[in-house]
Amino acid sequence: MMGLAPRGAFATLLDPNQRIIAVKSGLESGDIMRWAIDRARTIPQPEPGEYLKGVAPVLLVPDVLRPEDCRALIDRWERMGHEEGQVTSIVKSDEARRVDKEMKSRLDHRIMDDVLLAELSTLVGRRIGPELNKAFGFTRFLFDRFVVTCYDSERNDFLPATP
Repeated sequence: MMGLAPRGAFATLLDPNQRIIAVKSGLESGDIMRWAIDRARTIPQPEPGEYLKGVAPVLLVPDVLRPEDCRALIDRWERMGHEEGQVTSIVKSDEARRVDKEMKSRLDHRIMDDVLLAELSTLVGRRIGPELNKAFGFTRFLFDRFVVTCYDSERNDFLPATP
């Protein structure tokens, strides 16, 4: 087994959700420690309370989707089409979908592909589920439908804030 050990020290930098954001090897232990500290200092940190001004406490989970996942969903919205965003109501025990420009205006692409839905559910579940458990002790959650949504300023699209 001689020769398999890495030369020098090895460091892995993790984000607050224990995901790898940087790896370095081959330096002496003092140098790798300085590298890790310097690299950690370059990671932007939100100001205390920045996300919680005027709203109820929420769970923020950054980077649930990778940039390439986001790009693929945007490409899908552009390539496969979209429709006027609808609201859902219950009318005489039946679900009814309709456009209501007083309530919201946006363009939606509803994900209906079972394979993609399973992939998104797995990905989002793996990344959000443990955070819900850590923050709230909550282990059972369900997904609403997955929708790629676009709010276009030229159309004056909006979704009003809840009062």
